[in-house]
Amino acid sequence: MIIGILDIHTALYHQQLPQQPGLFYICLDSPLQPPCQTVTILIRPSVAIMPTQEERVLQTLQSRDLDFSGLSVQAYRDFSFGDIDLDTQQRVCSEIVDEIFRQVDLVKHDAPACWSDAVHRLMKGKLLETTANTTLNGYNPGWKKIRCRSKKAMKLYKRVGKSPCIPAPDMIYVIAMLFHRGVGLDEASLQNSSPHFLELFGVHDTTKWLRVAILNCAETHDRSFLVEIDQEMVVPQVRHEGFGHNTFSIVTTAEPPTHQYRGLVNSRFRHTQIQLLSGPREPLPSGERSHRESTASTDDDDSPIEQVVTRSITRAQALERAGDLVNQVRNPHFDQYALKDRMGLWLSEPVIRVLPMGLKKQVLLYCSDHLPDWSVKIKEHYYEDRDEHTWQETIEVAPAEQAYGKETLGSLLAELKTVEPKIHPTELRDVVTGLRRRIRPHGKHWDKLLEDMVFVLKGSGTSTAEQRKTLAEEMSRQRQAFIQERQAFAQERQALGEERETFA
Repeated sequence: MIIGILDIHTALYHQQLPQQPGLFYICLDSPLQPPCQTVTILIRPSVAIMPTQEERVLQTLQSRDLDFSGLSVQAYRDFSFGDIDLDTQQRVCSEIVDEIFRQVDLVKHDAPACWSDAVHRLMKGKLLETTANTTLNGYNPGWKKIRCRSKKAMKLYKRVGKSPCIPAPDMIYVIAMLFHRGVGLDEASLQNSSPHFLELFGVHDTTKWLRVAILNCAETHDRSFLVEIDQEMVVPQVRHEGFGHNTFSIVTTAEPPTHQYRGLVNSRFRHTQIQLLSGPREPLPSGERSHRESTASTDDDDSPIEQVVTRSITRAQALERAGDLVNQVRNPHFDQYALKDRMGLWLSEPVIRVLPMGLKKQVLLYCSDHLPDWSVKIKEHYYEDRDEHTWQETIEVAPAEQAYGKETLGSLLAELKTVEPKIHPTELRDVVTGLRRRIRPHGKHWDKLLEDMVFVLKGSGTSTAEQRKTLAEEMSRQRQAFIQERQAFAQERQALGEERETFA
């Protein structure tokens, strides 16, 4: 096709006007006269080149500011970016990783090894070879590792009870696939092949740990890990633990700031996680349903329990948590704006209360320029000069994380017996629910003890027959103890039921 505009005034017969594809005529003088009469016509053929899909893709990729919306599979439905040369693919994947880093206030320099691994992960997982017909169904290229890492993370969660997370390169691959490429989800297939993935990204919203995963990628050794929250932690700390022959990492960190991928991923899996948690259930008969609603909650009630704890901090502890920050603030040799994030993580009302006056003044001047909200708080406690501060706060503790050993089953039953004469039927639900929550750690303790015994027996060098005999004897002892405790609990529950009937 040729680009061009031709202006010609000529006298032609109407019947002799050339008929060519893409050629149209505009009469400037008057409507066409009857045949065989001469008219003056402006012939203006307008033919423009329409770039091919590949040319439009190249224009998108070669623009100075990459338009990420143009990377969606919906923009070029049948085109595979994998047909582009490898250098261009590498550059596009690099810009995607840059954008994901940027959303959590990071750049390549903050975690260069993780950045390189993420780009390699996108290339190896064939991110750009997807089209509008591609769906994630658990068997896509690059998805096997995601499936295995998700399963490992959920296994650690069920074992330890802390927030699960997968390595940063894998999380970046999921984000790039779902939101920069806009690939669809085959949820029915994923529920069968990758239920741990749906639970990890839906129920546990693991993408909220994106920044933590990036910054600690090297320390976690590219493995699934766990996260625990400590709001007073300025810099995340990684420790390694293990059970049996398995080792894993736990990252202790403050609650990270939110980012755009967190809400998007969680909402994407919202209805899937509900199906995963609830599953199809047969409706209860009306009589049994009303009975269930009027009695205590079930044993799998894992809603958090509020506890009031007493905390304290000393001046030495506050300065230790700050580290080199105390020497860098208001120091002309350091970029003060770059200290903003670290300062915001370090500061808290308890820390402010125990700061020495000289440092408190420096921090106030810094916050007046960079963190005005904190400057208001510092002024409230500016004239306080104390070495230690103690306060109380209410926290939520998951039932699975409560310690075993502080209460015996006997003490729990004795406590129930003391409240029996005072209990009212309307309070029965709360009392039984609380008792079940406090009994649950006993069951978890015995489960863990049994697993540890299995690991010990495997490495003891004894014969299989001896192992079975030892395990059977220990299980028999545990079973007898549990039966006795269960019988005692049943008797107490029966007595409670009789008391309830008396009240009624």
